[in-house]
Amino acid sequence: ATNGNGARAVFMATRTPQVLPDCMRAADNGGTIAITGSAPGPVELETQVDLLRRELTIFGTYQAFYPHEPYHKFQWPRPRNREYVIELMARRQLRVDHLISHRVPYTEAPNMYAMIEQGPAGWLAIVLDWTEAR
Repeated sequence: ATNGNGARAVFMATRTPQVLPDCMRAADNGGTIAITGSAPGPVELETQVDLLRRELTIFGTYQAFYPHEPYHKFQWPRPRNREYVIELMARRQLRVDHLISHRVPYTEAPNMYAMIEQGPAGWLAIVLDWTEAR
């Protein structure tokens, strides 16, 4: 996918902190690794060779589910993130149509949930159309 180069940006969204060295190897020199989710526990890194000489940037993002100290003071809390993403989609600056594999009437929901239960093959994102329900 990167033509033999590393990725400019790597997103680590896992509960397994031991994936971080793999993410660092996947990044190109000067690349960025964003750690999100909740990866508790230690991980061993070779800082001189794998981090400093390659000039990688690693940053973490974490927000609690409930607004309590200190998380409610973030500039981009979850409601603002959602609002911004919807704004980008409305301006067509963030395209998601290619991610939708199925658009079906809401009456097809049981069939869609049955397909989801079978695993990830055959679908990516499903939109239930509720216009007939009005």
